[in-house]
Amino acid sequence: MKRTIPVLLIVLVFAAGILATGCRGRLREQLQDGATSQPPATEAAATTEVPASPTEAAAVPSPSAPAAAAAPTTAPTATALAAATQPPEPSPTFEPVPADYQALNNVLDETVAAFDETLEEQPAAASATFWAGELTPASGNLGRTLLEPRSMDLVRQYLDGLRGMGLTGVGVQISYPLLVPDYPDSDKYLAFYQQVVQEAHQRGFKVLIETSPVFAGTQFSNVEVNYQGLTKETYFQQRKDMVLTIASEIRPDYLSLTHEPNTEVALTGVRMSVDDFVNFVNDTLNSLDRSNGILYGAGNGTWEDRVYIERYIQETSVDFINIHIYPVTGSGGNQLQIAAELAQMSRDAGKRLVVGETWLYKATADELSRPLGDVSLGEYYARDPYSFWQPLDIRFIQNVVDLGRAYEFDFISFFWSRYFFAYVNYNDVPRNIDSTGLFRMVNQAAFANLQAGKYSATGEAYSRMITEP
Repeated sequence: MKRTIPVLLIVLVFAAGILATGCRGRLREQLQDGATSQPPATEAAATTEVPASPTEAAAVPSPSAPAAAAAPTTAPTATALAAATQPPEPSPTFEPVPADYQALNNVLDETVAAFDETLEEQPAAASATFWAGELTPASGNLGRTLLEPRSMDLVRQYLDGLRGMGLTGVGVQISYPLLVPDYPDSDKYLAFYQQVVQEAHQRGFKVLIETSPVFAGTQFSNVEVNYQGLTKETYFQQRKDMVLTIASEIRPDYLSLTHEPNTEVALTGVRMSVDDFVNFVNDTLNSLDRSNGILYGAGNGTWEDRVYIERYIQETSVDFINIHIYPVTGSGGNQLQIAAELAQMSRDAGKRLVVGETWLYKATADELSRPLGDVSLGEYYARDPYSFWQPLDIRFIQNVVDLGRAYEFDFISFFWSRYFFAYVNYNDVPRNIDSTGLFRMVNQAAFANLQAGKYSATGEAYSRMITEP
């Protein structure tokens, strides 16, 4: 008999994307201004109605090295077998973009189209890159929810759902300080993540683990950590110790030491310079056993100062550069083009390439440049669930896939993986609904499709991009 996952746990998990990613780019800093975006949840309910409470939020926002990334040997998926024997299905019909969103859609569409024209397509074999999605049920921002026995059931279901799409990799966020020895239940978190990676490897996935601070003290996580009084010396030492533990005890395939430096500063309140991050990376790499087959990397978001990546390339021995892509517009120009420039720079230096997190921000450059606190994060994240965005999401994913093939990325993971399973139709959503209710709707739709083995048009499109010649 199929085991049923309580609705509370599903809401916590599918909420993970919003919470773990928090405030990408300048939005990150709004964490300190009390911005709200995620539906918190309270006790489990026996029905599909999930009450919300602002006090119990959950978070779900990384011997010799392997040669070129090769797809693991697995049996063809049911989707692939069906495609080989059935006539092609008609193109999906999408709901029209509402008038209120037409201007934003046009701006984003033009930006994505501009990158279409500038990227010189250099097709590579589909197996050259590990195509991945975020494993949101394992997000460290979920805290003690991860220690419930039922959590691993959902991890397995989610892994199977991603494998059904033909994915060959998963991204996992292990948040600081969950594995610090004196943190409560650190041994249990370690055992949980050991099993997560084991489950992923058993299904043929390559695993990228990213490490960054938990979103403590915000409405984006129920994990209790007091960063007040934390010094950069203590912070980097404990971050280093966590990396060493992950490498020796959990053993992922890719391990990112740091990837959004501005986010770390915003979350912890600790003043840290470029020099501090470079020193942390070097100190950590020098303490690792580099012959254990794990690839180690560092990087930053396209919206951040590229000096971090420049110095990781020039002054450290990282195996790969980790690039995060969220907004496509910004003060620095087309963010996809910036990603291409960072990729070329990294390749020229002989570094491997990874996109540890990416999804299309539904915001304009003007919105992202507003003074901090003027806009709640919910105004941006509450745009994502609507199904009319699917054509644009699909084009963005195609852009990133083309980028990956053109520059021979090792590993690319799309963060908002719940939208591979479901969206909600704009016309089906009550106009007076708040973000909590909207996220509840899409969470339930995504979980229902996950259990039924169904995918959204976006999920099906991504699957075709990576599995068909």
